[in-house]
Amino acid sequence: MRRKNYWRDKDGNYLPSKCSTKFLDKIEFVFGCRIEREYKLEYGFGRCEVRYYDGRYKDYLIELDGSHFHRTKRQKKNDKLKNNVAEMCQFKVLRLPLDSSADVDKVFAKNLTLLQEIFEEKGQVSANIIDKLQEIA
Repeated sequence: MRRKNYWRDKDGNYLPSKCSTKFLDKIEFVFGCRIEREYKLEYGFGRCEVRYYDGRYKDYLIELDGSHFHRTKRQKKNDKLKNNVAEMCQFKVLRLPLDSSADVDKVFAKNLTLLQEIFEEKGQVSANIIDKLQEIA
């Protein structure tokens, strides 16, 4: 008996996790940017190989890793392959640990400086929002 894959819809497309959706929504809201979700990166001879990333913003691929799904040797090997594929295709990978939707604000605040370097283009983030985010950390 085959186990049902709960991370794909009936057509076989990957479904985003709730916590990654919440985190990427927060980035879009705070920085006023648009992130392409469930980015499909094709590579290899004839572009026949595919890897999916949680999101894409300009030349960054975003991966939000939960410790439950990224602890096995197989998954660590896949993460390393995804990093190499991204680099080969001229992308940088932003890989952050995110275990649950409850951790979104904490992880966001902890990585705020890095996120500002990547997503803040015109200084759009108000000091008020930054103060509130830093209080969370």
